[in-house]
Amino acid sequence: MKKLLLFALAAFFGGSVMAQLNQVWLETVIVHDGITTAPVPAGQVTYRIWAQLNDATDYVSSVNAIAACHPLDVSTTTLFFNDASFGAVMGSAINAALFPFFPASEFDSWATIGAANNTVPEAGSVGNIWTDPASALNGPFGSTGLSVVANDGAWYTTGASGFPAVGTDVLLAQVTTDGELSYNLNVVIHDEGDGVNGRIDYVSSGNVGCSSAFEVDGSALGLIYPAPFSGPANDDCANAEAISCGSVTAGTTIDATADAEADALGFCGTTPDAPGVWYVLSGANAGDIVTASTCGDADYDTKINIYSGACGTLVCEGGNDDGFPCSGNSSIAQVTAPGGDLYILVNGWSGQMGNFNLTVSCEAAGCTDAAACNFDGGATIDDG
Repeated sequence: MKKLLLFALAAFFGGSVMAQLNQVWLETVIVHDGITTAPVPAGQVTYRIWAQLNDATDYVSSVNAIAACHPLDVSTTTLFFNDASFGAVMGSAINAALFPFFPASEFDSWATIGAANNTVPEAGSVGNIWTDPASALNGPFGSTGLSVVANDGAWYTTGASGFPAVGTDVLLAQVTTDGELSYNLNVVIHDEGDGVNGRIDYVSSGNVGCSSAFEVDGSALGLIYPAPFSGPANDDCANAEAISCGSVTAGTTIDATADAEADALGFCGTTPDAPGVWYVLSGANAGDIVTASTCGDADYDTKINIYSGACGTLVCEGGNDDGFPCSGNSSIAQVTAPGGDLYILVNGWSGQMGNFNLTVSCEAAGCTDAAACNFDGGATIDDG
């Protein structure tokens, strides 16, 4: 089937040029209240998935899955809503004349290329073909409402519905669900509708070039929803980066996200005021003086918070915004270690994000008087 689909669609559209997909984007059409659009239940949400092209003369020919290369899915954590009486697997088969009498049919779940109902010119040119699994859309957008998961096949058009009808957007699907929606799509587009030299295959799964020379990576163009997280790996406490006493660690808060636990704890020497990144310090003994600093070593206004305990049950130990001897946009936080791991959150003032070097030192407290009976040769700070 892989070769069949490639040759069948490539026979109609071939070649390759510069990218013409701006983005795939998700529209929330309506949140159902259970009354206005009954019998669609309250809590259901109708979404539409669109391909935004570079200009109005570009063309979408298919959304596909290619065996052993690029799978496809349109998924929900519950079920898709389907109108049992007047719904359809393809939007091009939806009868718009029934909407005033059977409003639920307007919010059925279906796939398409450009045609939201049977009134669209050349709606009859929209179809689908599958081998793995066979009839991949019939259950999800028909009888079962389960997620669409396919390894080989496509929904497609061979007519004018692949051109944008308004602006530069082409409709790819409509789904209604009360669950969390996600999808991974692969979209074939043709620059200026050129069937000879205009084909570009945007794929979401990586493995570019697996099935054709026309493939480009479209994973950053909205083919994957929700979008993959692209921020720092230590964005949350559970993925804190391990550091040690005496270390200097380069880090960034750019593209980090807010931390719910730190926000809930609130003031901890200073209040976390921007998305931050996490570090876990092991090896500090109880009573050690631990200093965490970005002093003179950050390109934005940093804050530092230090916690003990474990992720989910953190306990504030201290923090700092602009502490002596630093000035301006640097932070230096100092705490007495209670024993066990310490979690260090580097964030920013008033929403600021940027790059920094985090320096951590651990100094042992004890008697530094060599003449005293309790002299501690390992102590670096006199505890009085």
